[in-house]
Amino acid sequence: EKEASAVADKNNNDNNNDTKQGNPPVECFAREFFQKKEDFLSEQDGPWQTKDGHPYLTPEEETLLVSFYASKIPSLIGPMAQLPRLRREPKIPATAAMLLRRFYLSNSVMIHDPKTIMVSAAFLAAKVEDAMTDVRYLEEGTNLMNSPVSLSE
Repeated sequence: EKEASAVADKNNNDNNNDTKQGNPPVECFAREFFQKKEDFLSEQDGPWQTKDGHPYLTPEEETLLVSFYASKIPSLIGPMAQLPRLRREPKIPATAAMLLRRFYLSNSVMIHDPKTIMVSAAFLAAKVEDAMTDVRYLEEGTNLMNSPVSLSE
């Protein structure tokens, strides 16, 4: 018991000395992370389940969802849009798909609704490409696609 407390005191002093002696806090963090990594990897729940036991989407499933919604953009806004008021040049849906994919490079479809982000990307793409459209037209377009996104979303 005395040895354990002596080792703990030594570790605390080492951590304090590391930062006092000029070792950056990043090194201290990295050292602690490496020590705790084994504990994290040995957890029974693992990082693939929610608290209620439902599995998270795999990266492949997330990519599939992003591709699906990116493929729906041309029917929302572009030359083949279902709503005549939303028929625009082909570069508008291309820009919207690029914005959608870029958004999901650093965000998850489990946190941000892809339908809402798809409409936001379409609106932003139209604005960026100087082909401004009204948000209400995009709302009507999503209603025609049988996947309504309201103005409040």
